[in-house]
Parts: sequence; structure tokens; C-alpha cells
Amino acid sequence: MKPGIESLLKNQRRRLTGRRIALVSHSAALDRTGAATAQLLFDRPECKLVCIMGPEHGYYSRQAAGDKCADSRHPFWKIPVYSLYGATRKPTGRMLRGVDLIIIDLQDLGVRCYTYLATMYNVMQAAAECGIPVIVADRPVPLPDCVDGPLPAPDFSSFVCPLPLPLVYGMTPGESARWIVGNTGLNLELHVAPLMPETSKNALTDNQTRSAAAGKCPSPWSPPSPAIHSWDCARCYPATVSFEALPHIDHGRNSAAAFQVFGAAWLHGRKIAAALQERRLAGVAFHSHIFNSAAAARPVDGVRITVTDRRRYRPALTALHILHAIMHEHGNRRVWNNQSARGDFFDKLWGGPAVREALLDGTAPEEIAAGWRKGIAKFKITRRNCLLYGN
Repeated sequence: MKPGIESLLKNQRRRLTGRRIALVSHSAALDRTGAATAQLLFDRPECKLVCIMGPEHGYYSRQAAGDKCADSRHPFWKIPVYSLYGATRKPTGRMLRGVDLIIIDLQDLGVRCYTYLATMYNVMQAAAECGIPVIVADRPVPLPDCVDGPLPAPDFSSFVCPLPLPLVYGMTPGESARWIVGNTGLNLELHVAPLMPETSKNALTDNQTRSAAAGKCPSPWSPPSPAIHSWDCARCYPATVSFEALPHIDHGRNSAAAFQVFGAAWLHGRKIAAALQERRLAGVAFHSHIFNSAAAARPVDGVRITVTDRRRYRPALTALHILHAIMHEHGNRRVWNNQSARGDFFDKLWGGPAVREALLDGTAPEEIAAGWRKGIAKFKITRRNCLLYGN
């Protein structure tokens, strides 16, 4: 697959000619040869790259989750590298002075709480306010044909819940941008440089499966954030991201299997893996897995998650079952009453308190997920016309 930046530079060059460009991107944005999008634009004679803007983790994708990033200057090109995860999370008028085109090229995951969605939305709002057109250079996401999880509660919004989308919304960045323009009333000139088959000049059509089109791992792969080491890791992320709010349960963030494992010194990994396996969840398997935990002096008996069929896998439902199984084996207090537990952040990740409260009330995972169906059905209607690669 050709990433969107390649189709932009080959087939939409006229949009770049004579433009002063602000690039919103990071080091994970590469073409098929490994060249960075910023380098490709800086080298183009027909346009001028005047600044770079980096999301959470910074343009160089090195900052830890939640750490603020400072503005800097590019060490060789002497142009500003602004942070959109520091003093401001939305481009200011000063940052956009003299800019007449914004290009967004971010490797996203298609998960509401992964903050690149919020960054793209903020950039699009700033562009609309300044009358600057935006081009999104598209990239695949790990679960392009999966829609799962609750829509946020009314008026519940944060940087990890920026839009009324399900937790996993099954859209590439380009499709997400189209959805934003179509559903938020944003008055913005938006263009998408689509993914394209390697042997074709045309975008993918309905007779080519969406799974193959929009879900293929970029090659070469570069982590879009420090803990997303692989495509498999990215697919597991929405099933275990809840442990970001429950850090006393280690989810391997400091290992090569981040988000693919979970465990603690007190957790009975073999029992929980067996219990989850007995639930026969679609598209996912669980196995006992011993790993070195950052919070324990010795290796812990944990659980490893493997996505076996991403088209049947429901990551939000899987997350409910994981939490339900731990609570059943170890009790509510082990999960929620630890001094490091952050119930407020858990609610932000899930778009409101409903999931946490239902789990604490003992509601079965399938019953909780049943409450999402109407919202998902309505969302899919709004999503239909935004898809670029078949439905």
C-alpha cells in the first residue's frame, strides 16, 4: 500500500505549488522507502515547509505518555518545531502566521482515547478559524472494520474523549477528518490524500476488501508512540488501555509486549487466563504469560492476549471481560481501591462513569455491551459516507 503522502506528492502536487506549509506529524510518518514526510516536503522545490507541529510524545516520538513537550527548532533546517502537547494543544495564530496550507500526517490507531484524534480535531478547528485549507495524508489503522464500545455520555468531553465516537470507531485518519467536517459543522476546506494500491493510480474501490485496504501494517513500521511497538500491540491497545488508569495492574508498558500482557504480583495469571479462555470471546485468545513487571521485584504470573481474527475481535467487550474476570477472582477492592487507581481517568477513557459503575454493580460484560448497540448503529449511519475504502 502507498501511504497518503506518496499519493499526495505524486497525484496532487498542484495543491502544494507555491504554498507555505505547516506539517502536523511525527517520526512514525514514513513512506515505503523509510523517508520521513517532513524530509519529503522540505526537499520539494515547489513548496516551502515553514514549521512542524508535533502531537503527544513530540515530533520525535520520544516523550513518555502524559509528559509535556516544549517548542524547539529543527537542528538543521532552522524552522520551528511547535509542540501541540505542551503550553497549548491547539495551534495559535502566531504558529499559523504566514501559513497557507496545513498537512496532517499522523499514524493513528482508530481508538478514541489515543490522543492523535484530539490533536487532528484541534488543528482542523484552528485551520477553520484562520481560513487555511487542510490536507490529511492518510494511513491505515489496525482495526478498520471494527466499531465497538460506548459513545460518550452527553457533554462528557476531554482530550482522551474529544468527539462523540465509539471507543473503537473503525476509520483511518482521512476518514475521521471527513467525519469531523460532516458531523461537527466545521467550515473547512479539507482534502484527503488516500491510501492507494502499489500498482494503481486510483484509490481503492468497494470490490477490494476494507480489511486488506485500510488495515495493512505500514512497512516500514515505526512506533507512533513509545509503547506501540508493533501492529499486534496496536490491536491489543483498546482491550488493555484501561490499565493506564489502574497502574497497579502492569500492562507491560516498559516491555516489548506493551498492551499485550497484564499482571501483578498478587494476580493469578493462570487462573484468569483459563477463565477468559473458557468465555470463548471471538477473535482473541488468552494464555498464562510470565513477564518482568516494573512494579515487582520478581517476574509476575500474568496473561498474554493474542488477536486471532481481527474481523471478529471486539476489543471494548474484551476489555470488559478482562476487568470482570480480575474482579471475580480477586475482588473489587484489589482493582478499584488501590491508592494508585484513578477512577476519574478511567471514566475519561471510557467516555463517562457508566462502564465503571456497571462493573462495580456486578453487571455482566455482555449486558453492558448490549447497551452500546443503539449508539453504535446510529454512529455507523454517520460513518457510512465518510469511508474511502469500501464498507
